[in-house]
Amino acid sequence: MTFECIDQTGNYKVQVAWRVIDTLVLWKYPLIVFEQTAEFEGGLYEKAGDDWKLVCRLQAKGFCEYTGTWLPQQLTQFPSA
Repeated sequence: MTFECIDQTGNYKVQVAWRVIDTLVLWKYPLIVFEQTAEFEGGLYEKAGDDWKLVCRLQAKGFCEYTGTWLPQQLTQFPSA
């Protein structure tokens, strides 16, 4: 997955690719937490005419996580009226 954002002036952008290496599920009902190790690669770019020039390279390993909710099936099915 690649993220990209441009500053308000339009002169700089940050572009980062995020690659998940491994995922571990840590959960306690009703919240599920996905802990991940990841690699981040990209850089800070400056506008150069119609193109972008690399100003500073970014390459790092790190962690990320996201959460989700989980409800048993019997709580998500409602009787029809």
